[in-house]
Amino acid sequence: MCVPPEPPPRCGYAHRRKPKPPEPAPPKEPSKPPEAPKEQPKQPEAPKEQPKQPETPKEQPKQPEAPKEQPKEPETPKEPEAPKEQPKQPDAPKDQPSTPPPSSATPDDTRPAPPPPASGGSDGSTAPSDPANPSAGGAARRSGGAGPSITRPSLGFGLQPRLQDMTLGNTTNLLGLVEPWEVWWTRNRINYLKFRQPIEFIRKSPDGYVIIAKEYDQVFNLFTKALGDKDPSVRVAAAYGLSKLGEIGSSKVTGILEKAFYNETQLYPENNILLALGLMGSAEHGFLLKKIAQYKEEPEINRCYAILGLGYIKNDEEVVKILRELLSHPDKPEVTAAAALALGQLKDASAVQILARHIQRGVLYQGEKYDRRVRAYAALGLGRIGTREALNELKKSLDDKDKAVQESVAIALGAAGLPEALGPLSRLLSSRDSAVRGFAAISLSRIPDQGVYPLLLNAFQNVKDHQVDGMIVLALGLSGDKRAVPELQKILATKTKRPLIKGAAAIALGLLKDTSAVPLITDLLDKTADPVLSAYLILSLGMIGLPAPMDIGAQAGDNQAVEIIRKKWADISSKTSSNIAYTNMAVALAMLGARDEHVLPQIRKHLDKKEIVSLRQHALHSAGLIGGQSMVGELVKLYDDETNPQIRQYVISSLGFLVDANDTPLITKVTAGNDYNIFMLIIEQLLPLPLW
Repeated sequence: MCVPPEPPPRCGYAHRRKPKPPEPAPPKEPSKPPEAPKEQPKQPEAPKEQPKQPETPKEQPKQPEAPKEQPKEPETPKEPEAPKEQPKQPDAPKDQPSTPPPSSATPDDTRPAPPPPASGGSDGSTAPSDPANPSAGGAARRSGGAGPSITRPSLGFGLQPRLQDMTLGNTTNLLGLVEPWEVWWTRNRINYLKFRQPIEFIRKSPDGYVIIAKEYDQVFNLFTKALGDKDPSVRVAAAYGLSKLGEIGSSKVTGILEKAFYNETQLYPENNILLALGLMGSAEHGFLLKKIAQYKEEPEINRCYAILGLGYIKNDEEVVKILRELLSHPDKPEVTAAAALALGQLKDASAVQILARHIQRGVLYQGEKYDRRVRAYAALGLGRIGTREALNELKKSLDDKDKAVQESVAIALGAAGLPEALGPLSRLLSSRDSAVRGFAAISLSRIPDQGVYPLLLNAFQNVKDHQVDGMIVLALGLSGDKRAVPELQKILATKTKRPLIKGAAAIALGLLKDTSAVPLITDLLDKTADPVLSAYLILSLGMIGLPAPMDIGAQAGDNQAVEIIRKKWADISSKTSSNIAYTNMAVALAMLGARDEHVLPQIRKHLDKKEIVSLRQHALHSAGLIGGQSMVGELVKLYDDETNPQIRQYVISSLGFLVDANDTPLITKVTAGNDYNIFMLIIEQLLPLPLW
């Protein structure tokens, strides 16, 4: 087994501007750098401006470090355009601000936000990670104040809408681009798809000895090395990879990550390192997080990530005390919202009344009332706590005048999963607002009651809004009620139904594992020319999960699903630079038992296509999702031989998938089950991180 480098000595928290952890020093030690005190006093003013996100670029020139570090970021060519576009939406926070491009920064952030991850274009031709060309692949943009274009936004691996590249007001403007059910599905699907086979790096021999596979050492050493990569996205992937390595050497990992935090010069890697420490889930790893969460002169984004990280540390009374203190005293909105979410993750029942007060009347901070983020995330926190007391408090806001609060209440009632939520959710299912109805439908699917299906069926039969019907269709599948099968199959069989509602029906049938729908799905897949619908149909076949035949070439008993996907998979060649269904095909074939025979050999061929960056990224991503122990050595070697930072990032990210022993990535505890209509910088910066 490898011997990791010794961690730096544990000492008092030092301000992040320090390049290295200092020796224990007086409290004034963080103020030694002459420029730091000049910046910090300006930060308390951020909350006044924060509700007006478009004005943040005005603050950035005041920070002396930004000009030095911006050239390091891949997206700096976009920076000059941000101030021109953002002032066009001064009222965004009051009207559900859209997701800004990832290059926008928090008021306390002196550096550009991270570049978006690689994502394949919907036209199947754009290199996945081209931040300098946001419109490639059909990304929606506003032009000269005109409405959004009619093209779809670019899609990431496995059909993940790149909402971070869209400057739209809210989901009501997404019709014809991305439908609300697609947004919800891509942000929550990992909880419903079971295709990973975690690698057992650590085993016990019959005589009781612990055996550690050599691949464990290879991955550990590479992650540690990659923390020093010149590309920030590679460093972020390495930090998360280290956090997934398990208990062996966890104290060493903690020291390595803390040292990397102090040595870091950019906020994006800094805040993700903090969350990586939290993902390790032990009180031992919370030392740095606790200090940063409470240090008000630390950049807001770092504090928020530290707070979210604390939400993974269980059985630590000090963590709960810190989070409750953050909620009880006025602070910046995103800090308070993060604390609400973290307490929800910890299921701290003692915080119910504190969260309830935030929903009902908000809290004053520097003379201004908290915006909808705090109220909405307080509701989401109550839903994650999930007690009957929490549910009773949520009921009080069923008729709240703020649409964002109503949406979050609808989501929270489903998160609780209590039968008593049936009545309140049925009321919200009749709301005049389409987003509230859609979230209520999804939440109803989580209530264990026979009365759910009639409510959803009636809602679907009477719906005329394309912003809602897909959510209801998806809810029919999520409910697990087989009575929905005929209605869902009827959608697929009706020629006049639009492709995206058919996609929702196919996913719903996949959730229900309806084997009788296979002929209908394969026939539609064979005939359709719509690439987006094809990708959903392919994934649904894998979700249904029919076993692969013993002999693909047999005449009798052939698995039609495997055969039709296998043919499409074989069509991927050097002439195809990108394919939005690539990951869906790889995952579907793996779930159908054809991984070793068909998928992995093809992936290995694509890894050699150095002239086609996007194809290699698809291959690397899929290898991490469905590969096995045999892929580890190949990926490690590829990193050492690679000069393209995009490929290095995907190598490290893919290895992170391979080493993760969790059924689903732990980061989904933060990103899933949220209200995607409410802009939260900390959430939006996490969404580009690949979850599958």
